[in-house]
Amino acid sequence: MRPLLTPALALAALVAATLAPRLVGAVAASPQQPEVTPTPTPMAPVPPTNTDSPTLTVSLDRDAVTPGGLVRAQLVVHAPTSDTEAVGLPTDVVMVIDRSGSMAGDKIYDARRAAQELLGLLGPEDRASIISFSDHARVDLPLRAVDGRSYDAIASLGAAGGTEMQAGLDLALGVLQGPRQGRARRVLLLSDGQPNRRDGLLEQAARAASAETPLTTVGIGADYDVQLMQSLADAGTGNFYWARADLPLGQVFADEFRASRAAVTASTQLHLQSPGSDVVDWGGLSSTNHQAGLGQLFSGQRRSMWVTVRVDPTTRPGESVALGDLHLTWTGLDGTKGQTVASLGSVDVVADEALATASLNADQWADAVVDDEYNVVLGQVSRDLAQGDKAAAVQKLQHYQQRNERLNAQVKSHKVHDNLAEVEQLQQQIDHDQVGKLGLLDLATQAWSGRRKGQTWSSMPAPAPR
Repeated sequence: MRPLLTPALALAALVAATLAPRLVGAVAASPQQPEVTPTPTPMAPVPPTNTDSPTLTVSLDRDAVTPGGLVRAQLVVHAPTSDTEAVGLPTDVVMVIDRSGSMAGDKIYDARRAAQELLGLLGPEDRASIISFSDHARVDLPLRAVDGRSYDAIASLGAAGGTEMQAGLDLALGVLQGPRQGRARRVLLLSDGQPNRRDGLLEQAARAASAETPLTTVGIGADYDVQLMQSLADAGTGNFYWARADLPLGQVFADEFRASRAAVTASTQLHLQSPGSDVVDWGGLSSTNHQAGLGQLFSGQRRSMWVTVRVDPTTRPGESVALGDLHLTWTGLDGTKGQTVASLGSVDVVADEALATASLNADQWADAVVDDEYNVVLGQVSRDLAQGDKAAAVQKLQHYQQRNERLNAQVKSHKVHDNLAEVEQLQQQIDHDQVGKLGLLDLATQAWSGRRKGQTWSSMPAPAPR
């Protein structure tokens, strides 16, 4: 799978970087969060306004829609640059490591080495804890500053038994109970297999998020439950990684620690207030009560996602519908609250689908199709194939291809044209049973990360030379 997917990803990134979005939602900071002088950042296509609080901008993929139709809105959240990044925020890191029998050999060795490398990054004010699980879970290292006992605890980890992941997360959440003001916290969950029990795992991840402790999950090998690990990361407002040769465990752990240490918010949420529309998808993120959690933002982060909104089906053609206001709310590391509001703008409601198609904004529509819709389909396809339903996987790809070929006949986007060629190749691979275990993990990983631009530390560009 990699020879096919990797060039397409590179092309998508190149094209996306050259397209400047049409901003329809102006950023409005609350009175308690004044703006300061704009400064350029290498992540943005144009220099954003840098403030002492997060900012939010919005762009739509169309100007008109039929009653009950869908509109995709690109949201870009830009975190302020903080002086704390230079010295490092005191951070508590809990590593939850699978030591079941399937981890024997290179996997447990890589896990020990990555954990020891992470300890080497910690400063005197940072603390680490090691939890491991097999048939049962145990605290191998209580939460404390790094010393010789920390390395000894890691070196003693062996592999045998089952996969009681739930017990491991229970212990991790217990370790992090208590006050945390002025400190960042993060749980890193590493597993190579399927848990003995799934009941309650998503609830545990949600508990971590409510405690302002992002849960990041890391899969290793080719047999772990990728959909479960992704769901846990979403519910826990953390990140998901597949550790492999081009993304070793040591780098994953280091990137997560650096992001946590550079945190500028303890938690961040998005909420829509609108009488005329409703969010049907928050870019793949978990949501409750019209609200989605983004977790921590780190210094200088520029995070992009596509949100899908449905217009009220009772709206009559000829009317203009205000899509509502998006509220970006956050809790600072000192417990203070803040909010930024951006308007989603409005769309005209038309009776004819052809009129709605004619209103598509070419660049934004192409980005929405390739960066969001395609990755939604890839996630569905990877699940179908994992369940052995090749016919369902091919049918989803065909529907995606036919729908967007029809629309692109009018829009004429090179980005979408190239994407549809990739879809054709993927269908041929599926037809010829050329997608193995690693290919399925590749598809699922691409689907997840493709919808979350700028979410991880590793997605930040290298700083420009001075």
